Amino acid sequence: MRRLASSMMMAFAACGGDDGGRGTTTKDAATIDTQAPPVDSKLVDAPPPVSVDAPAGTALLTVKNYVSWCEVSVNGGTPSTADIQTVNVMPGTITLTASAATGFILGADMWHHTNGDTGRGEAGSVSAGVSTAMVTVATSAKCVWVCCPFPDGSGCEPDVIGEQCP
Repeated sequence: MRRLASSMMMAFAACGGDDGGRGTTTKDAATIDTQAPPVDSKLVDAPPPVSVDAPAGTALLTVKNYVSWCEVSVNGGTPSTADIQTVNVMPGTITLTASAATGFILGADMWHHTNGDTGRGEAGSVSAGVSTAMVTVATSAKCVWVCCPFPDGSGCEPDVIGEQCP
């Protein structure tokens, strides 16, 4: 009986939970990390995906559509309400178009970092419910943003919503 008790104690001692301070636990031959990494920001700070197979000589143009309030086309592409479009373009002047999504309007200062933006945005050229703006892209990445405001003209003030292409 004493041998059985000694054997049992040794077996349980061998199954102890000491992980050497690593913060991991083993369960069914799988290691589970029990320590969460520290959070340094409420915002995701990873860059947008970049096409690895980008054609030679192109630059990445990022067009941010604030809260998807516009339907945006980049360089003749299919219009989209996506909040971010990243497109590889040849250096030069690129055409951007936007129409307002349902419940929004085209604004007087909706495009930012485009050729006609003097610091507070531009309306672009408006015709038949579509705003057209131009952006010149060199050999490095470029970011522009657009915002279609509420019908009363509010919702897109840069000093309220912040710079979208920091």
